[in-house]
Amino acid sequence: MARQTAPKAKKKGKAKAVVKAKPKRKKKPCLEDAVRAHLEKYFKAHTHSFPASGLYDRVLVEVERPLLELTLEATEGNQLQAARILGINRNTLRKKLQELGLYED
Repeated sequence: MARQTAPKAKKKGKAKAVVKAKPKRKKKPCLEDAVRAHLEKYFKAHTHSFPASGLYDRVLVEVERPLLELTLEATEGNQLQAARILGINRNTLRKKLQELGLYED
């Protein structure tokens, strides 16, 4: 049985590839994007100088406090469950809570 093919069109000039643009999907907001946007603003605010040293530790504390607070809130104060969710030891969680003034013995 012979295969049927469409008749070939005559070539005139160079053929151009047609690329269909994918529809733009809204990217789900993520923590990384929010932190990046905030840090970009922070660095732009320091146009004539650099921020004070210790930025790394300041950023970690700023993220750590709400992370611990909201995790404990979600677990209704259950530190063992919160530690499991965070992937850290319960004693480490308690130490961090004490350092941030969120827990007293």
